[in-house]
Amino acid sequence: MAENDNPAPAGTSPAAPEPQDAGPLFTPSEREYFDSRGEKPIPAEPQAEAPAEPPSTRTQESEQPAERPRVEIGALHEERQRRKDAEERARQAETANAVMQDRWRMWQQQNAPRQQPPPRPPSPDEDIFGAVKHLMQENQETRAEINQYKQQEYARQQLTALGEWGARSEMAFSQQVPDYFEAREHLRQAREKELMATWNVDLGQAKQQVIKEERDLLMQAAQMRMNPAQLVMSYAEQRGYKRKNAPADATRRLDTIEAGQQMSRTLSNVGGRAGGGVVIEGQDVLKMSPVEFDAWRAKNPAKWRRLKGG
Repeated sequence: MAENDNPAPAGTSPAAPEPQDAGPLFTPSEREYFDSRGEKPIPAEPQAEAPAEPPSTRTQESEQPAERPRVEIGALHEERQRRKDAEERARQAETANAVMQDRWRMWQQQNAPRQQPPPRPPSPDEDIFGAVKHLMQENQETRAEINQYKQQEYARQQLTALGEWGARSEMAFSQQVPDYFEAREHLRQAREKELMATWNVDLGQAKQQVIKEERDLLMQAAQMRMNPAQLVMSYAEQRGYKRKNAPADATRRLDTIEAGQQMSRTLSNVGGRAGGGVVIEGQDVLKMSPVEFDAWRAKNPAKWRRLKGG
């Protein structure tokens, strides 16, 4: 009989069977059951898992992120090479343009007319007559420059003196005719409108022309030995200015002045003998008031033309 068939001695419990190695045939739960010697519950038989259904295409599309467009390495290198070639061509064109501009400047400088240096004055040791002639020419040029400067300075002084004389005449005339400056402004504005309408110039050009005409009027009055303010007043009235506070007996006072003139006096500078035996000189005209002057001029147009030198 085998050794295992002998009964156990009395009073002793049979020895527990040794745990056997389940090997890889048991699942982890079955192995735990055997290791616990039956204390754990019998594990349930594992059921075969159903094969997982493949997710729908719509679910995969919603769950999976959008794939980035793939670029081939060859196309990427080709694009980079094209960009490098374009940049190189642009750089070469810029360099060629700079070279052409530099050459163009050099060509202009080479073909530009060069200023000839002034001729060297002849030396007395080499050409005594040429040296003397050169000195004479220099003296003539220097004198011409001095004379031109003197003429310009004289003209400037004359214009200054003429303007001062005109200003004094206007101030003296305004004491007799208080509205003289209003008449002068009326004349200026009327003349500016005439120039703008006739010659199609702007206001600035018209004002410059009026200033020039006022200067010419001063010269004319100085040559005729007349008061320039009287001429300004007369021209203003011709352009529609109405004089204020004119004396009513201007004509009678004018007749008294003419009757009191000496019969033997003559006009030496600005006129001649007037008709009727009465002689009027330039100084007599200057002494008249504006109203008297206008009345006399309207009454004696021929005398006025002779006084002006006509």
